Amino acid sequence: LAQAVVSGAQTQSKATSPAGEAAPAAARPSGPSVHAGAVLRVPLSVENPGDRPMPALRPMLRRVRRPGGADVTALLAAEAVTFFPPQFDVAPHDFEKLVVQVSTPREIPEGFYELILALGEDEPDLPMTIRVLPPTTA
Repeated sequence: LAQAVVSGAQTQSKATSPAGEAAPAAARPSGPSVHAGAVLRVPLSVENPGDRPMPALRPMLRRVRRPGGADVTALLAAEAVTFFPPQFDVAPHDFEKLVVQVSTPREIPEGFYELILALGEDEPDLPMTIRVLPPTTA
């Protein structure tokens, strides 16, 4: 029913193999970047292409994992990921803006993280990849 689209927040990054070779383009994670200890805001558009309204959507974080599937939900508490608005409706053939805000802890290891989001308990998973950079020295 729902389709989430990251609008203008995706960035390309380069991944390398253990031998130092560039990973194939399809294997390269990408996503918006944030320094550890900082806050990332990602605007999304939630579209309803159907003929029925999508009422009382409540965005949530289901889990956090590393590329390859390792569960690292303990590194980023559910309270660190907030949504604005916290609840909303989407009329048929319409869309609504949703902002995902991620407050990263300063001690989170750098690298790529896949946030598994959902628009409610019974809604499908919506993966969103972010890249955590080392904390700034300032």
